[in-house]
Amino acid sequence: MLKLANLLAMALTVPVLAVVILVLRELRLTFVRRPRHQQQAPADRGAQKKKSQAAEPGKRSTSETPGQGVPQRLREPSRTLPALGPPAAGTGEPPEEKRTPEEEQRPSATLVTPRKSLPALPPETRTEARPAGTSRELVPLSGTVPQRQREDGAGVWLHTGAATTAGRHRRRNEDSHFADTDLLVVADGVGGAPAGEVASKLAVDTVVQAWRRDARRTHHHLQGGFRDANAAILRHVKGNPQLRGMATTLDACAVIGDRIVGAHVGDGYVWAVPPERTSVRQITRPHAAPQGPLLRMIGSSVPVHPDLWAVDARPDTRLVLSSDGLPADLDTQELHRLILSTADMAPAETASVLMKAALKAGGTDNITVIVADVVLSGSIEQPLLLSE
Repeated sequence: MLKLANLLAMALTVPVLAVVILVLRELRLTFVRRPRHQQQAPADRGAQKKKSQAAEPGKRSTSETPGQGVPQRLREPSRTLPALGPPAAGTGEPPEEKRTPEEEQRPSATLVTPRKSLPALPPETRTEARPAGTSRELVPLSGTVPQRQREDGAGVWLHTGAATTAGRHRRRNEDSHFADTDLLVVADGVGGAPAGEVASKLAVDTVVQAWRRDARRTHHHLQGGFRDANAAILRHVKGNPQLRGMATTLDACAVIGDRIVGAHVGDGYVWAVPPERTSVRQITRPHAAPQGPLLRMIGSSVPVHPDLWAVDARPDTRLVLSSDGLPADLDTQELHRLILSTADMAPAETASVLMKAALKAGGTDNITVIVADVVLSGSIEQPLLLSE
């Protein structure tokens, strides 16, 4: 009987021990997982806090001391709290809560420009040096000249100045001229013919109108302007028979791309001075025999065929256009010396010096001078006109 009781007690002890072991194990795991500050019940913490505040009323509770209290990530969430940001001033350690990947990228996302919005970069352009011996400073035009633009995209303009006078022995000035930043025109009414001043002005106005007629200009606009001027004078004579014989010489040049292109009829003169200002080149030749009558003029009944010429529009190249009154009393050597000696002067000053030199030398005819310097895009002064 006693033996049976012992066996029954042992049978009941084993399950009880197993249950006790399982309970203790569960309690141990829970104890390990829970932080130390959570082992105390909320009621006990409140009582201890009140007891501490009652014992030391002048001292803050350690749970409220910055940097030593409950970590921010374990505090009770509150709807009134703002979104977590950088640690407040005085906090010894940053908040432990990590930002989401989206929040981490937000500051730099505003600084990134999408590739689609970036403008395409222009291709690099280089102006290749022209090989030696291929300079086209002076090129007669026998055919067509294609309109071109400078490789660096810059525009070419003319800085101009002009001077005109009737001379010492003429009562009227039968010369006419026009000077702008892209077009120069000089006309000299034929001496001895009726209304030479009317013919020269009509020719200049017609060339200017033909040049301004189209935005895309070529040397054909100069040729067309010369033909239009000849036709305009003939129409004027037809309506005014008493002016039969009215005629004029005509010289014009214009900026076309990176070249200066000109046309010439009569006995006017055009000189070109290179940027080095070391020489003077006469471009035109008179359409007349020595001390003889004109062989070509505007106002003739025969078709007009102007001589065409062109020079490269290199910066600081200087052009001098004049009626035949300038070289009438100055020999070629003296005239070239004056042009070079005034190379550093402004175009208007040079035109004035040349005109006064011709007057001093005799001034036997009307004198008109236009001086123009080739410049690139920039501030261009208004053309100046000096007259006596």
